[in-house]
Amino acid sequence: MRNTTLLLLTLSIGFLYSCQPEKSDDAVGDADAASLLNIPGNVLGDNEVIFIFPDLPLATMHEAAIAFPEGAVATLDSIHHFLRNNPDQMLRITGMYDVQESSPEGFENLGMARAAHLKEKLEQMGIAPERMQTASVMEDLSFDDQGKVADGYRFAFVPVQEQEANAVDRIVYFWAAENLIRWDADLLDYTQDATEKLNANPGLKMVLTGHTDYNGNHLLGMMRAEALKDYFGRYGLDTSRVVLRSEGPDKPVAPNDTQENKSMNRRVEIHFE
Repeated sequence: MRNTTLLLLTLSIGFLYSCQPEKSDDAVGDADAASLLNIPGNVLGDNEVIFIFPDLPLATMHEAAIAFPEGAVATLDSIHHFLRNNPDQMLRITGMYDVQESSPEGFENLGMARAAHLKEKLEQMGIAPERMQTASVMEDLSFDDQGKVADGYRFAFVPVQEQEANAVDRIVYFWAAENLIRWDADLLDYTQDATEKLNANPGLKMVLTGHTDYNGNHLLGMMRAEALKDYFGRYGLDTSRVVLRSEGPDKPVAPNDTQENKSMNRRVEIHFE
């Protein structure tokens, strides 16, 4: 009997081992694994999936509103519950948009409009606005023949302290009322350093946040961020890993009382997250 038990145990272990997938040279790397997490329906936290929408919310071409089916509401409740129980976390809402989609009035692009729509919906559920931040990313969206796509948004939890202590890596300044970069002798060398930093850290994103003086607006701030992204792209940086944001005139670093001070506010801040 003892020998029979040992034989059955050995066979069981052998069977389980044979069911394991074989490793190959084509195994998914860390960078690919991170990109697989970043798909519609996943709510991320620290590079892992925290929640999954059972029914995918849908965006409509040229529209800011995102429709949540009944099966997705429970996940929104879970997001609310998670934030209540994790005061050290905040929710980043990223609106996706296609280059062919027009920008609605009051927004620099449709992605920001979609992010604002989602933020408003979550505010109505009781989530404090200061627990959320919005951003936008341009993607090639695959709309169906009805103009629908399940790729109009991303949700991710990020540490509050990371946002507060997210040191600016560099600042690039711009000419008044324009999205033209002021001469910066070291910017090309910085581009090479930033490219090496992204290559060495597959999960890292470069974030460009545009700012203006009090005469500007969020659209001009985004145009400046886009101009800097285009500059980096011309010199080999992978712009698919660049996130664009705009604060417009809302976060000056100097009083808007002199030409010198106003020039300090016409800027794009660069940081990595």
